Amino acid sequence: MNLWSLMVFIQQTMGAIAINSNSLPCRIIQEQQYSGRLFVQMEAVGAEENPVLTILDNHHSPVRMIPIAPNSISAGQLVCLTGLSAGEYIARVTVAGRVAEKNIEIRQ
Repeated sequence: MNLWSLMVFIQQTMGAIAINSNSLPCRIIQEQQYSGRLFVQMEAVGAEENPVLTILDNHHSPVRMIPIAPNSISAGQLVCLTGLSAGEYIARVTVAGRVAEKNIEIRQ
């Protein structure tokens, strides 16, 4: 198992476990309708917690995994999703097994 496969397995497992726990107080906002830019903001997280933004396709397969610095998420982080084709995606933020999700659509 290579590192990428391990990361995908851990991310998918954390997401599946988090369905039964409390949702994550996080804002995921698409900058403009159908744009490939997302604004992610949430309450401050501990230094040992590492937020990860995962972009999933309509088959729930990860197409992007973006780590976010814990000290920048409370002020908000603008993320540009370059290179994604037009379509429907799920933006998922995961922190310590808790999840926030939003459906997004990107058009060219």
